[in-house]
Amino acid sequence: MIKKVGYIHVITGVLWLSVLLFGSAAQAIDYVQMDVAELDQKIKNLKLGFEDYRLSFKLTESQKATAEKNKIKDSFAGTYKFRDNDVYVVADKKTDKILAVYIQDDNADKKQFQLMVSSLMMEFGEPTTMAHDKLIYWAYNGDGVIGQELYQAMRKANNLDILATVKFSSKVSIAEVTDKDSGNTVNKDGNHRVVEKEEENKNLIYCIVSSPPVLKRYIAAKQ
Repeated sequence: MIKKVGYIHVITGVLWLSVLLFGSAAQAIDYVQMDVAELDQKIKNLKLGFEDYRLSFKLTESQKATAEKNKIKDSFAGTYKFRDNDVYVVADKKTDKILAVYIQDDNADKKQFQLMVSSLMMEFGEPTTMAHDKLIYWAYNGDGVIGQELYQAMRKANNLDILATVKFSSKVSIAEVTDKDSGNTVNKDGNHRVVEKEEENKNLIYCIVSSPPVLKRYIAAKQ
């Protein structure tokens, strides 16, 4: 009897764990419909961004001065974009609120690629998922970064309500490894090909921090 009770308790515990995991995924939060001030505060609490530029925070006077000096013409309606050294920022014209922050290198070599990936891992921790062998993805809710298991549960429940994301993408497959000595590249299928020196410097790497519900709401308001 004692063994049976113990077994039942274990099974019950496992079932409750499943309910907590999948139940939390089922209880979706509609961030798009959330009050603007509440949504902004939840995003601010995450403190996501690069350097001193953090998502949903307003630009400081010093940052606005930098923006004036380094504006980039190409920007979405109602926004302005500028560059501060290696960081690009997109902000709202009326409020100076930061809508997106990204870093980009059009001609990254292997060392620069590795440096960016390792820096992102240090800053944001274990990623939520990887896709197509060219994308590393961190997804966040109000509690912080979403783990792989919860993310998969949310996908199965069709409740991918994400508060903010960090997305790293690479033109070249992440699995590709360059042999420094021979100049050969080893693809994920194990095949070798000769790589010219110029080709090694043509990888575009890019990482953007943004909030899908904020951008979705912003775009809808401009249409």
